[in-house]
Amino acid sequence: SQHVIGEDGTVREIPTSGMATLSPGELMRSVSAGGAGYGDPTTRPPEAVAHDVSEGWITPERAAAVYSRPTQAAPPQVDEPAV
Repeated sequence: SQHVIGEDGTVREIPTSGMATLSPGELMRSVSAGGAGYGDPTTRPPEAVAHDVSEGWITPERAAAVYSRPTQAAPPQVDEPAV
């Protein structure tokens, strides 16, 4: 959903697509669901995780926690999980 928040704190809902005109001092708030992904994150190909790290979409520390694999610094690579 999207809202315009006035200087006085009033909130009015606006359409999720299209144009909106804001007055000085107004703010726009847009709320959307996050994309949690699909499937078991530990089965994600290491190359895909490394790519996301190299692009800055996820930190090496977060990738290690979420995908159960440590990442290595430049060039970004992800170790295969231990068997």
